[in-house]
Amino acid sequence: MDFTQSFDLISQIRSSVQSDKNSNGYEFSHFEVVGQEGNGTLLFTVVAYQKTDKLSTSWISLYDLSRKKHKIIYKEEKVIHVVSASVNHHFTLLAYTVIEPDSKDDVKDKTKLPKGTFQAFLAEIHPQRTVYNLNLDRNNYIMLNFISDKNVTEKESHLLVSLHKEAIGIYNVKLSRAGDQGLKMTGQPNIQPITEPGIDQFVWSQWDSTNQRLYVIHHRTIKLGQRRDRGSHQETSSPRLGSPARSRAYLTCFQINPGQYKEFVMECGLDVNIPSRTFPKYLNIKPSFSIPDASYNFKVLAQNNGSIYLCLQYHKSSSHPSLSDSEDQQKLHYYIVFVHQGQTMKCSCPGVTGKMASKARLFFTLIGDHYLAVYLPGQFIHLLNASIDFEPSHHILLHDESSHTDLGTNSVYYSRYLSSIVVDHKLGLYDIKQGRVYDKLSVDKCKLLEIFPKTHSANLRLAIMHYMIIKAKELANVKKLFEALSLDVASPEMRDLLGEYLVASTYNTMRLEVDKLLLRLIPYTAQPLSKGLSEKDHLGQKLVSLSYSPFKHTAMFTSRQLDKKKWQTDDLWESLCNHMRWRQLTNPTPFKPSDVLKNVETTAAISPEPKQPVSPQRRSSLFTSFMSRFSSKESTNFKHAGSRKRTDDVLGKLPEYLQSADTDKEQDRLISMSVEKLSQHLEKHDPKESKATAHQVASLFVHTQLEQSRQLFQILWSIMGPKRSEQAHVPLHKCGNSQDYQFFQVLERYFLATTELCFPVSATFKNYFTFLGFRCLDFALFMQYVDRGVLFLSLQFVQRVIDDLPNDKGGTFIKQRLIKKLPKSEAVNCLQHWNHPVRNFYMCQQYVTATLLSEGLDYVPEAPLRIDRSMSVPTTSIDNGSVDMGIPGQDSNLSFPPLDTLVALLKSADAELSMSPPQSPTRSKSIQSQHSLLNSRPDLRQYPVDERLLRETALHFIGGGN
Repeated sequence: MDFTQSFDLISQIRSSVQSDKNSNGYEFSHFEVVGQEGNGTLLFTVVAYQKTDKLSTSWISLYDLSRKKHKIIYKEEKVIHVVSASVNHHFTLLAYTVIEPDSKDDVKDKTKLPKGTFQAFLAEIHPQRTVYNLNLDRNNYIMLNFISDKNVTEKESHLLVSLHKEAIGIYNVKLSRAGDQGLKMTGQPNIQPITEPGIDQFVWSQWDSTNQRLYVIHHRTIKLGQRRDRGSHQETSSPRLGSPARSRAYLTCFQINPGQYKEFVMECGLDVNIPSRTFPKYLNIKPSFSIPDASYNFKVLAQNNGSIYLCLQYHKSSSHPSLSDSEDQQKLHYYIVFVHQGQTMKCSCPGVTGKMASKARLFFTLIGDHYLAVYLPGQFIHLLNASIDFEPSHHILLHDESSHTDLGTNSVYYSRYLSSIVVDHKLGLYDIKQGRVYDKLSVDKCKLLEIFPKTHSANLRLAIMHYMIIKAKELANVKKLFEALSLDVASPEMRDLLGEYLVASTYNTMRLEVDKLLLRLIPYTAQPLSKGLSEKDHLGQKLVSLSYSPFKHTAMFTSRQLDKKKWQTDDLWESLCNHMRWRQLTNPTPFKPSDVLKNVETTAAISPEPKQPVSPQRRSSLFTSFMSRFSSKESTNFKHAGSRKRTDDVLGKLPEYLQSADTDKEQDRLISMSVEKLSQHLEKHDPKESKATAHQVASLFVHTQLEQSRQLFQILWSIMGPKRSEQAHVPLHKCGNSQDYQFFQVLERYFLATTELCFPVSATFKNYFTFLGFRCLDFALFMQYVDRGVLFLSLQFVQRVIDDLPNDKGGTFIKQRLIKKLPKSEAVNCLQHWNHPVRNFYMCQQYVTATLLSEGLDYVPEAPLRIDRSMSVPTTSIDNGSVDMGIPGQDSNLSFPPLDTLVALLKSADAELSMSPPQSPTRSKSIQSQHSLLNSRPDLRQYPVDERLLRETALHFIGGGN
């Protein structure tokens, strides 16, 4: 994580104060930021020492971050210890809390507030006049926050008062003008307490001044069998008599509406054991927008898209008798409650133990729209990927040296000096000790690129790959990741990383094309969801473990939170409520490509299609139609991929022979099945969408799959493919070198990844993959690849083998084996292409068959023709649409009367071959097909008759007849 220091806040404030003409004659010290309002205005205190009278006073001032100007609003004639402060919208009232220490010894520990009495005051500051003591002296923390509302007149203000472990209420303060002397209070404030069950003993609260939201954690005692009605706040008392009772922690959220009255919005039962009885000790965190109890480190982070995270960390000590697990006390734990996903994640860090675990205080913040950062200086940074768009997955967990940042310290105890501050409407990090502000919190992509090849963690590599695709969106960085992978092509992680690229890049493109509800039904990762995680170091020591558990009780909303007219803020509650309702009604799950694979395999097993040649006219397949339909659209996957030209600029162009969009029937069947299954999935989980819309989205999804499959191949080609000078025609008899073999290994994993995830690939890739495999593999192993369906034989490939391999014994054997694997029509084409005696023998066989058919001889056998292997005559048969061949022998000067008679008959009948044969009803189908083949293929008769070969062929027929 990159902490970019924006400015030194305390230095700016000190410079502004010292340059003020009203500051002449004073020396200043102890600058402290004690509050911040929703508009970004800071409140700070400073101790002013007057040189002449040698008196020390405390000033409370405002500071405008954008203008870098301050304004003194209140002066106290003595030094006071202000812990928090707030000013109303019209800058006429100041509320602040001070602490009176019990003894001076308690002030030595600067990380904690001293033991003492908290007091609350309300001061008139326009101009400064009367200061009112609210008579709220307590031993527990008091938090005061003015509620901002532009619609309320300057004669009325509302103050939110939180008395820790006691009560929360809203003070309605009335003001009136006193001539030229400004505004003053008129009478006692009107108090409106928040009386939700259990609030009077609340454990913790947080105020969001920007969005006017109040979050409270409290306990409620519920008897077993007792439940709560939705939308009401009353318990339904229907438990059995004598039922045991137990205490449950709840997170309750309030939205302050424009009328300045609290509005209960949401309540969520927590499945985390939060102790209710503790002896509070408060940290000296300023500014603090929540109760700074040292036993608890809680924080609520919310986004207007509906994402709400409750971050929980509490220290297990002797003050918590219910948590007296001595082993667990030595570990650091924290919990993240994903309210929008209905899940709780527990994280355990065994590497942070003992005193370090008891003193460490984690810092929680949001990084962009997808990641929640958990930071402990010098130990770890966890980037948790869990927005409202998808389930938690692919967390980037960095430990030890990989977690070092630009903060300037590696001490875990320094975490007690970290707070949050809003700069330019963004949440930043405030270093209390140094007075520095880091308002540009981001993930250091260069650091992740360095970590990727060095880490031994497969999960971390997957998480970095996912981040670079979903969040960074820079194709050049993704290419760098694959360049690192190319150094270890035999890694078992290669296939998972390739699959993650395919799925994540497809999702990343689709989210720019479809609405959010449909997008949540699109797969965004190739890895299992909501799966626990355990990371170890290179020595096998466990660093971190994650586990998930679903909510036992669903979050409840009131029916009033959807009334948009009441809300000043954006649609957080509406988005969250709609999302939770959608999850409950449809129970949505992302589409699983494995379902398509099962159906494709089942369909192929039930009704296998015969392997027939595909004519050029039929090449306008579903694949090509998809490519032509969307060819005008620009790829939106990456910043550098706004068009095909930009992608080629980053990756380089593929050779022309790999740019074709041709496909085969298997890919057509896969595409149509994917469209069908995804359409059904969308209609099931989103009934509002029409069938036409679902089909259109499904078609777009499959097209995107095609594009990303091609783009991944282009990435691999740009890294490991042959150089431009080597891309010319390479003879197949030339064995591949080590680089070719490594590239073949990568393409093999690419093919397996696309097959498992049902991503279509083009026929040009299949051809090239087969060409490369033939050069890199032993022929026996190559044939195993063919038999298992990894490599595919095509007419173009076998013709190349016939051209490139010599006609020696080994070459002839290879050519025969390959031709026998082809469909009959393609095998015939290959035989015609092969200048070898086998070709001549087969042509003569077809010639003899057609000649005999023309004479009406119906005794030609239908079964495959065989002769004794001791003879040197070739054997040829047509079995199941394929061609079986033998090698012709030497000329043996055969003299056999029946043979002479047959040869004479063939010669005399040669002139009549062009005539149509008589249609005999007794003639078998195989004889008719052979005769029609010869008449339909005049090229079979373009060669002169070889009488020697003709005799051998005729003898073969006679021998087969016997």
